[in-house]
Amino acid sequence: MGYNINSGVAGGAGGDILQSTLVPVRVTDIILDETHPRWQSLGGWDSLGTIFYTGVNESNSTKKPDFNNAARPLFSNLKQYPLKNEIVLIVKAPNRSVYGLNKGEDTYYLPSVNIWSHQHHNALPSKRSVEDTSTKQDYKQTENGIIRQVEDGNTDINLGNYFNEQINIKPLLPFEGDYIIEGRFGNSIRFGATAPGPNDWSIDSQTGNPITIIKNGQSNELDNKGWIPTIEDINRDDSSIYMTSNQKISSLAVASLNFQSYGAEIEEPEDPLTSLVDVPIKTVKLPEPAPISNPQEIEQESNTQDLDDTPPKPEETTTEETTTVEETDSLSFFDEMTSSGQSDPDDFVEYNVVHENTGISGTDETDEDAEQEGESDPPNNEAIEQHEQEKKDLKEGKKPTPTVKDSSIYPYTLTNKSGKQVTLQAPKLWNSLKGNIGPKSSRVKYLILHTTAGNIKGTAVDVMNDHFYNKKWNTGGYHYMIQSDGKVTQCYQDSVTTNGAKDAGNYRCMHISWIGGFDFKEGGNKITKGQAITLVEMIKFYCKRYPDILVFGHNQFSAKLCPWFYVPKMMSELGLTKNMGLTDPQWKLNLNALPNYQKVAQQIAQGNFPLLDLK
Repeated sequence: MGYNINSGVAGGAGGDILQSTLVPVRVTDIILDETHPRWQSLGGWDSLGTIFYTGVNESNSTKKPDFNNAARPLFSNLKQYPLKNEIVLIVKAPNRSVYGLNKGEDTYYLPSVNIWSHQHHNALPSKRSVEDTSTKQDYKQTENGIIRQVEDGNTDINLGNYFNEQINIKPLLPFEGDYIIEGRFGNSIRFGATAPGPNDWSIDSQTGNPITIIKNGQSNELDNKGWIPTIEDINRDDSSIYMTSNQKISSLAVASLNFQSYGAEIEEPEDPLTSLVDVPIKTVKLPEPAPISNPQEIEQESNTQDLDDTPPKPEETTTEETTTVEETDSLSFFDEMTSSGQSDPDDFVEYNVVHENTGISGTDETDEDAEQEGESDPPNNEAIEQHEQEKKDLKEGKKPTPTVKDSSIYPYTLTNKSGKQVTLQAPKLWNSLKGNIGPKSSRVKYLILHTTAGNIKGTAVDVMNDHFYNKKWNTGGYHYMIQSDGKVTQCYQDSVTTNGAKDAGNYRCMHISWIGGFDFKEGGNKITKGQAITLVEMIKFYCKRYPDILVFGHNQFSAKLCPWFYVPKMMSELGLTKNMGLTDPQWKLNLNALPNYQKVAQQIAQGNFPLLDLK
């Protein structure tokens, strides 16, 4: 037995005729609380969700609502209330007085019509708005009719008393068989399964294994193109619950790997208010901020210098340390340290790659904050012994290390002198890695660019081994290292202070280094095209991740060639002058060499290869 929408009765049965044609209308107002003027007259709380409407083609969508045209929600258990100017379908159906002498029918409405295929809102602007020159660019004509793509942050539609359009809210990208419920504010429930596609829950899991994802709020790092779908991001969504069945969430970045806190006894504070308000703050001695130069002065100075193809050699500044080296005999650094008794021969580990040219010096001396970051709390004596064993195994060639071409040894774990371990994952292309780098950190103010000043064939493992076992640091020098094929290794998350550039104030710095740079000539250890492209992508990413970040080169803080180009020039060429870090003096080397370092920076920014050789 069927139901006749036109008669309102079941087929084959008699009864009174109800005209139940579905009619589209435009919502002009809705009762959501007792402050509405028709609240009491329409039944108080019984009127909750009642809308007032007008015709779809009403020329003025902001017209005062006609309170005589009202409709109630058709569904009692699905509270999907429309916004102003959304289109709904209304229908006549029986009410509670169907058997009485009064009118036995009411007007009801169904959920909003899917005008824009978007969960945030489906409000239809008036015809006048679509044709208005100030908003016309928001609407584009297609074979299926107009589509709406707002990019300027403005909306021409009245959506309610306090509901404001958020153009960055994105719908979820579906996979075959998904059942998705989406709220208007980036919250959602996905009833899905392991499926091929751009998601991080379908690795090493059989297709069809169920997964349920509850997401409350989306990442604030997404762009403003709200019409382009996204997927859940366990690290950047405001909060989420993943209910899995044999899936591995490949991008999960845990807040802490310290399992010793689990089951620990909680000590209640004696005075909760005092413990919350008067928290003791660790005193940190901050270095003097870098003096800032005028960008116009740098541009004027650089424009007066000749950018020829033969880079002048930077003048060597005679220091007390240089004089001491010249007056010594022909003993090597190894011989000097061992013969003087300052070091034991076992303190030195031999490698097949050159890790760091100290004349270029990609990394600085240790930083107190960085060293504290790498301490194990409580001390782990067993792990400290493991550090010594790893150093011995490296020296004797018993601990294999990966190469650029062979990444089968990853993940690779290193233990520092305090017994704290760092595990490096296999290098990845930046586009694959950037979605899984962990949370942002309020400490980040500067981004410092480096070279490792070593062999172009090296890896992040080689450099970290040098930092841990030769330099005996608790914390490495860099957050990221880019190897010759352009792939990136993340060593630390943003929240960690590393030993990158003490003079810049490591407590506020992120450090990115390209591997190589023992020299800067073709066929030697010059930055590769892959490394340069990746470096530019990472700079742009971090300028968007931290809009007020300042980007510097290490040679702006120390008298070193690192990173073999002049970063302010590169930032200018990339159109990122807001994030250009300037110092006074503008760099620590001879100004006669500056034009060629500016030239290389310009070439990198413009993708103009091969790069100029430098000395």
